[in-house]
Amino acid sequence: MAGLSIMDFSNTALWCDNSMGDRNPIFPIADFLHKFLIAYDFVGRNASVFNSTDRSTLDNWFWHMANFFVWEPDHGLDGVFVDRNGGNYTANSSCSGAVIAWVGGPSIYNYNMHYSNRRSECYALGSDIALFLAQFSYSPPSFRHYSTPSVLKDKIKAVFKEYIMFGLTPLGAFGDSDRRDDLLPDLGLGYTGSVLGNLGLIADGFARIGDSSLFTYNTANGLCGSEGTINDGGSRVGQNKDYLFFMQAYCNYFADVYARYHPSNDSPTDNNRIDGRNPRNGSSWHTIRDTWAAMGNLYYQDNNVKTGYMRTRSGTVAYPATPQSGDTYEGPSTCMAGWLFQYGQLEGVVDPYP
Repeated sequence: MAGLSIMDFSNTALWCDNSMGDRNPIFPIADFLHKFLIAYDFVGRNASVFNSTDRSTLDNWFWHMANFFVWEPDHGLDGVFVDRNGGNYTANSSCSGAVIAWVGGPSIYNYNMHYSNRRSECYALGSDIALFLAQFSYSPPSFRHYSTPSVLKDKIKAVFKEYIMFGLTPLGAFGDSDRRDDLLPDLGLGYTGSVLGNLGLIADGFARIGDSSLFTYNTANGLCGSEGTINDGGSRVGQNKDYLFFMQAYCNYFADVYARYHPSNDSPTDNNRIDGRNPRNGSSWHTIRDTWAAMGNLYYQDNNVKTGYMRTRSGTVAYPATPQSGDTYEGPSTCMAGWLFQYGQLEGVVDPYP
């Protein structure tokens, strides 16, 4: 794959700037490519498998890949704020594009919607590439946007924090909550699950090299309804938002902790309850993206999250025999074989974080 000319990500005539943004097909391509990096890591970057020429070819291929797949969906966010790269998140425009998240619930605005599942797929790929290459003191022969893996790592960390600031609301809604549909009330919850899983991949990757700052990051900052402390009626009311709250809130939908209903013209019923399945028995749609919280919970070891993704918590239902299309037990981006086998029920059993 790395030797195919059409897959040469350093070729700006083929993979040109401002060609995709965060639109389809950039994120499914990122998902597909993520598997190659995981395979490279599993096989082992050593002389018994790859000679020095092979390693150089692969390292450079992944480096140029990261430069394209991170910058392309990311740079569109620069104009949203006064000086995003300098840390000044003053809004450049007013809140707009309001969509009600659920009956009687908050509005999801443009600033929240920017932090989407689409971008998160690309950031997760870029994060793993940066972390992988940095451990071998990789020095890029050339670059397009990010000069070193360390620079790219800093970018990914900043973006992760933006997701918590602007994507996650104090009530437990997320930017992709706007993707709900009259015929499929839970669709927004499905899209949000991708964000949950990809942010977990990013935070876990950094924590495995001794940097747990993303798992511990918390804030009350935000815009257009995402600002403020946790206010979902649970035990953490008044605390700052963090990735743990994202996992807790997501699992709450599946356990019927939240009585939230799709804002259609119909009165709230079991069939338009936002609970991860539709109708109530899940006969037409049933997501399993709550299982993607298993990785992050290796760090937090939160019992409600654990019993939530295991579907043993009161209010949850058994895993479906056939998950909805696009959902797998291989985790976000379908990049890991046997997600629950690798991460499920291992809280306190393994300690992957130095």
